[in-house]
Amino acid sequence: MDGNTVNRGAKGLAAEAAVDEALKTASESPRHGSPHEEAALPAAIVTGATGFIGAALCRALLARGWRVYALVRPRTDRRSRLPDHPQLRCFHGCLEDPEPWTSELRRLAGEGERFAAFFHLAWHGVGGQARNDCSQLANIAWTVQTVGIAAKLGCRLWIGAGSQAEYGRLEGRADESHPEAPTTLYGRAKLEAGRQALAAAAAAELTACWVRVFSVYGPDDDEGWFIPGLAAQLLEGDTPRMTPGLQRWDYLYVDDAASAFAALAEAPDPPSGVYNLGSGESRTIRDIAALVRDAAAPGAELRFGALPYRRDQVMHLEADTAKLAATAGWQPRVPLAEGIARTVRAERQRLERKKRLSIKRSIVTMAYRSGSSHVGTALSCADILYALYFRVMRIDPGRPDAPERDKLVLSKAHGSTALYATLAERGYFPREWLDEYAVDGGRLPGHLDRESAPGIDASAGSLGHGLPVAVGLALADRLAGRDSRTFAVLGDGECNEGSVWEAAMMASALRLGGLTAVVDCNGWQGFGRTEELQPFDRLRERWSSFGWETAVADGHDIGALAETLAAPSSTGAPKAVLARTVKGYGVDFMADTLEWHYRSPNGEQWREALRQLGGDAK
Repeated sequence: MDGNTVNRGAKGLAAEAAVDEALKTASESPRHGSPHEEAALPAAIVTGATGFIGAALCRALLARGWRVYALVRPRTDRRSRLPDHPQLRCFHGCLEDPEPWTSELRRLAGEGERFAAFFHLAWHGVGGQARNDCSQLANIAWTVQTVGIAAKLGCRLWIGAGSQAEYGRLEGRADESHPEAPTTLYGRAKLEAGRQALAAAAAAELTACWVRVFSVYGPDDDEGWFIPGLAAQLLEGDTPRMTPGLQRWDYLYVDDAASAFAALAEAPDPPSGVYNLGSGESRTIRDIAALVRDAAAPGAELRFGALPYRRDQVMHLEADTAKLAATAGWQPRVPLAEGIARTVRAERQRLERKKRLSIKRSIVTMAYRSGSSHVGTALSCADILYALYFRVMRIDPGRPDAPERDKLVLSKAHGSTALYATLAERGYFPREWLDEYAVDGGRLPGHLDRESAPGIDASAGSLGHGLPVAVGLALADRLAGRDSRTFAVLGDGECNEGSVWEAAMMASALRLGGLTAVVDCNGWQGFGRTEELQPFDRLRERWSSFGWETAVADGHDIGALAETLAAPSSTGAPKAVLARTVKGYGVDFMADTLEWHYRSPNGEQWREALRQLGGDAK
């Protein structure tokens, strides 16, 4: 196998057969004009629609007034990348078995749908070891097959996604005339797929553009790639080890990449052929890494030179995009610093969601394995505890008893699994300790014992006692001259206890501005709705009448909740935050029901709960 072709084994013959099929079907196909000559809403077909660029392309086409028919693999977990939009229709199918979804598209064409463009972005094996796996060759036949499908449906244009890997080891700025010398099977398969697709399209009198994509980045990119991977390390507090970072790399924001594909489809008469797609400007990896660091963890150390360059390290990778710009009038719009800032924000949200789901999976697992109850109440306050421990409280898991730390009292201690899971996720103790919850000889009791594990600031269990303890902690910090804050998490049903209001009255009289009561308002108490005894509006009025500064927040909106919790008291009075929550939040059959205050899940319910929370039973 040389650097420019692939062996013509069984899969190579299959690719040639697909070319023949494209030629055969093209002669039977109607021709359409440009989208500008068609209906106000031209129609496009997109394969790889839930991929990184594919999803961005669908969003771009919808924003530009296209109808989009998206091919989505069955049982994919990436359907959420696509928006809910009246002009988007998803087909479940795969390239290996095109008949079901192509027959449906043919039916639509027969009913008058006029397909203007076919975008082929699907590809199996884009990263890691798969890039040199022989399964790459199947992509060639599948790519050429889509040319035949596009012709059969009467598309005027077929656009496929190639790769910079077709050029091999570039060392500088490359235009489309640069010699191809791929060094991976992925690059060779892309090169051959593009060549055969262009040949098939030419024979079918179908305009075809093969877009060689250079380095694209942005929100929702795979965390294994450089920019999101580096952001994740920095956000987790790691010190990344890096090469000297003198390589020059061309990075393009994903929305700009998507707009380039769309602009080609909207160009009046784009010539068939190869188009390079990049930003057209390279920066050193050292500079790019500094931008990521400044957005994720300003001042963090980047250990440049801690890793050697790879033996095949490319030192200068840059796309000449003049042909694309001249043909489609396209230019990138998102500056690198802005795109990186967006990517870091998205990565922070992804990591946050990952941790929140991990905590909730731990909660239902502890309830299942121990046969204990109160899983619903733990799920309702899990996001409150996450906001406190990961966004608001000044704490150090390595120094859990530091006097100057912020402190928390979980007064609704029957939801202890939420605190245990949060402390483990935050690094106070090993996750394995969670297996010892509420079992004989285990270290984590059903109700909280401050001696059982680091990070537990107060023992609790009897409802109504937590706020008085928190008042004492806040007063002790004041007398010691510390500016530490104390947070007490109560249930809305718990607020029927008289001891809560005795403590509230004292905190107000003492002007304990460093004390915050967070009321988990999930709307349920032991045997019914809290509205029956203490409606929400009356509860807020009561806190205010006791001299507390009050606020209302969505208890599952981490950003808004954290902002409310972190804001200092504007009057010097203690603060009460009424957090509206859902009992059993995150698991549909547990949500907003009384029964899951008392039940524990069986095996089937546990597995279903884990599935809904983004995990699998282990």
